[in-house]
Amino acid sequence: MEVPGDTHYVFICQGKNCLTKGSAELLGQIRTALGGQQTFRVVPFICFGACTASPNIAVFPDRLWYSMVMPEQRTCVIQSILRGEEISELSANVSNDLKELVFRMLRKPFGM
Repeated sequence: MEVPGDTHYVFICQGKNCLTKGSAELLGQIRTALGGQQTFRVVPFICFGACTASPNIAVFPDRLWYSMVMPEQRTCVIQSILRGEEISELSANVSNDLKELVFRMLRKPFGM
């Protein structure tokens, strides 16, 4: 699968813990918010393995991570995704080792 240079993939975890903390609604809201943006693809992901910090979002190839996203933070997260900016307090809840593993895994289908 080839990734166009200007395409950003927003993967939203849909694992059991993330679902119980609102990731299905998060997926729908972000999909609606970014739906008019040609360069963004919002994709459900089975599980990142960061269950204690759910719900989780990973943006590829930007290498952005958002965890423990509460409903009142969703607008801020969407704006940060559009700007390609990390929100430090939402990315510090998951180890850098796990993030690196997930981003390495996400590169594989794109041959990167």
